[in-house]
Amino acid sequence: YPNFGNKLYFSRIVENVSHFGQCYQDNDPTAEDLFSLGPSDGGVINIPEAGLIIKLHSMQGALLVFASNGVWSITGSLAVGFAASDYTVSKLSAVASVSATSFVDILGFPAWWNDEGIYIIRTDQSGGLTVDTLTDLTIKSYYDTVPSLAKKQARGYYNLVTKKVQWLFSTTDPTSTTDAYEFDRILTFDVRTGGLYPWTIGEPS
Repeated sequence: YPNFGNKLYFSRIVENVSHFGQCYQDNDPTAEDLFSLGPSDGGVINIPEAGLIIKLHSMQGALLVFASNGVWSITGSLAVGFAASDYTVSKLSAVASVSATSFVDILGFPAWWNDEGIYIIRTDQSGGLTVDTLTDLTIKSYYDTVPSLAKKQARGYYNLVTKKVQWLFSTTDPTSTTDAYEFDRILTFDVRTGGLYPWTIGEPS
C-alpha cells in the first residue's frame, strides 16, 4: 500500500481474541485526563528513512527490520524489552534486502541475499549486532554472474544436523511465474568452516 511500506503496526498485549488487531491505545488521546500511551497498548512505529520493509526477525531482545535500503533494530530503550511507551529505533546498516525468500535462520542469526552479495547478522566483541558479508572475500566474482531477478527468487534452508545452509537459485532470469520456481543451481554455505560452494542440478533422466 502506498505510504505504508515503512510502518510497523503492533497490537496491544493480547489477553483475549478481541485484542488481535487493536493497534491503538486504550486511553482517549484527546481526553483531559488519562490520555497517555500505556506500555501494553498497541500502536505504530514509523521509520521515515526506511524504504519498503521486506522482512522482520527477532533476536537477542531486538526486532530486526530488513528494508529495501537498510537494516534497523527496534529495542526497549532501557534494555528491558519492548513496550509501546518505551522503545528506540536504530539503524544497523545500509545493506538492502531484495526479497524475503532467501532469508534463513542460522541458530538465531539471519542470513540473506541481495544484489551485491550474501550477508549475515553477527555479534561483535562488545555484544552488539553487526552486518557481515559472506561473499566479498570468497565467491564475489561467481555471485556477480547470477542475474538480479534470479537473486530475488533464491530460496534458502538451514540444516540443523549438517550445519549447512543451501540456497536454490537459477542462472537465468525468470520470464514467467513458472520459471520463478525452477532452479538449476544450489549454493551451500558450511557454517562450521565458512566455505561456500555451488552445485549444478542435473536434468532428470
